[in-house]
Amino acid sequence: MNETMKLNWSLVDDLKNFDISESGAHLAEWKDTKALYLNKSGVAVLLNDDIHFKSYRLQADVAIPEAVGFVGLVFGAKDMNNYELIYLSPGAGDGLGGIQYDPVMNGSTTWQIYNGPDYQASAPYVSGEWVRLEQLAREGFVTEWIVSKPYCDNTQLIETDWTKVDVEENGTLNLNRLYPSAKDISVQARSTVYISEETESVLNFGFSDQLRLWINEEEVYQGIWKWNPPESDGRIRYDFVAVPIRWTIGLNTIRAEITNQEVIFGWGLSLKTGISI
Repeated sequence: MNETMKLNWSLVDDLKNFDISESGAHLAEWKDTKALYLNKSGVAVLLNDDIHFKSYRLQADVAIPEAVGFVGLVFGAKDMNNYELIYLSPGAGDGLGGIQYDPVMNGSTTWQIYNGPDYQASAPYVSGEWVRLEQLAREGFVTEWIVSKPYCDNTQLIETDWTKVDVEENGTLNLNRLYPSAKDISVQARSTVYISEETESVLNFGFSDQLRLWINEEEVYQGIWKWNPPESDGRIRYDFVAVPIRWTIGLNTIRAEITNQEVIFGWGLSLKTGISI
């Protein structure tokens, strides 16, 4: 069973829980909304108490009043001089803003080191508007699966033979990391998504070598993708297939059967839901 704990703070009413330090942060109001105004660059406001989660998602409503400015989310903080940071900027103020991963190490930002498409991306933002930063920062990858032991056709799955697995840095469930490669063996991978309201999205995924995919136990895809030049190269790209999905309120299930046909080159799955997860 997946258990989720939600912690919420108002930076207006719960400011005593945070270390303002030398940030100069103070209470203010922007567009009829009370908020914490951050007017000093490069100084974080940190939560006083440590929170220990194996995984978590951060979200905050933020606004950048001027055409030039930055606001972001800090996580994994060791102290005021060492923490992870993702920040939003409005660009030229024309709505073509950007979002950047920029960890602070020994008091210095590191954006000249962490640059390029792996660490920064375009993010539509108009100066002065409130936006939920988590929605801009999310990648939407399914990052945690439970995976069965390998089996062949007509082999009964045993519910105790499942392993919790995190994806690689690029979002791929790497089955070569789990099991020795063998021809025509399969595994099943499962994950769950909690949706607060009924919604639609485009499910994007890539795989190798053969895939069957179910959403809420309804099969939505079957296909084969492997090394067969010039028609195909078998590389796993999350945007290889796009399928429209209607998600229901509450717990939704994702189930995949991935079959290894080539033995060499690698097998796995990368999947993005198109929603915040």
